[in-house]
Amino acid sequence: MICTVNKEISFVSNLQRGDLMEQIQLYKYVSKEYDERYYFNGSEENTDIEKTLTDFIYKYEIRSVLELGCGTGYWLNILYKLGLRNLLGIDGSKYMLSVGKQKYGKYLKFLKANILKSDFKLGKYDLIMCNYFLSLINFDEIDNLLMKIFSIDSEYFFIIENTTFDECINSQTITLTEKWGNKIIDISYFVYRAGELIKKIENVGYKLIEFTSINEDVVVYIFKKRFKNNKGE
Repeated sequence: MICTVNKEISFVSNLQRGDLMEQIQLYKYVSKEYDERYYFNGSEENTDIEKTLTDFIYKYEIRSVLELGCGTGYWLNILYKLGLRNLLGIDGSKYMLSVGKQKYGKYLKFLKANILKSDFKLGKYDLIMCNYFLSLINFDEIDNLLMKIFSIDSEYFFIIENTTFDECINSQTITLTEKWGNKIIDISYFVYRAGELIKKIENVGYKLIEFTSINEDVVVYIFKKRFKNNKGE
């Protein structure tokens, strides 16, 4: 989405590589409007994702969930409404977490951490979620992140991502210019070819067990660990 700049709007950042920590800083402009723009808009997309997530939770009897890149906690709140109580959201943006704590802090737990650099010492969770998070990770860093995720004591991996099924199109970086409040910002996203993303996740030890195309852009992927650790045991 390209926005026209006027005298009351300032241009914040022009990202070339989509550095995660630099992009996290941009979310101070995004956080206050994020849920209203993407979630509380009555979109059929979110309704379909919620149904897919709900079906999965019941089918596999999920009782505990860790969400990496949880943002404001929207999806964790959906899970809370389903009756889950062992929920934790981790995000690198204090601004997104601040909104989440204001909305859901009475019953959801949040932790601020740099997911790429932190060595997690967490308890056991039935499920790890990454919803629209992997697309913020630089191609050079995705393999390391996936290994970190696999090292967490959890059986299932649930992700929502914008991917392409066109095998003629390589994974690529796109930069969108967006207006948030009185700011114009550039946010870079890494759009993966579906086959490449699946291969990367399976290479660390997961197996794809289900996927659902929500629309032509958004896909829900569900993986299960093939073995307990990176040694194949």
